[in-house]
Amino acid sequence: MNRRGVTRIGGGLLAILLGIAVGCGGGYQARIESGLRLMQSGDYAGAAVQFERAARTRPQSTAAYANLGVACWRLGALDRAIAALTMACDLDPRDHRLPLLLAEVLQDAKRWEDARQLLGRLSTAMPERADLQTRLARLEFRAGNTDEAAAYLDKALKRS
Repeated sequence: MNRRGVTRIGGGLLAILLGIAVGCGGGYQARIESGLRLMQSGDYAGAAVQFERAARTRPQSTAAYANLGVACWRLGALDRAIAALTMACDLDPRDHRLPLLLAEVLQDAKRWEDARQLLGRLSTAMPERADLQTRLARLEFRAGNTDEAAAYLDKALKRS
């Protein structure tokens, strides 16, 4: 993790905000750091415990909820992951990486409509981002909607 709190999870697939505010209390920061170490070693259950404790210590911590969401996602606890990532999104609505991560988890949970709405809102808010059309195409393909997937890929090509 670098000073801004950005790390790579899952073989570099996703970059998410894991920021730790400067001047954090020792208990909170120690829990976040412990959770990150546990997550990096593959102990997602232990990491989730640390991130839950960090969230109880600092309920307004985007980092605690984002990390808890990732740990739960890795454990296959998709409902818990969705709840934690939704909280992280609510705590920091300006960070567009968090809803992208949430959309991935929603797709894994086969909650196609929720993921579609989330990505659609992002696409409307940032029409210049062709990658959002590509993400929507991937979602539609995963959901078995190949015609819709092709339409989103066409939009992505036009935007790039």
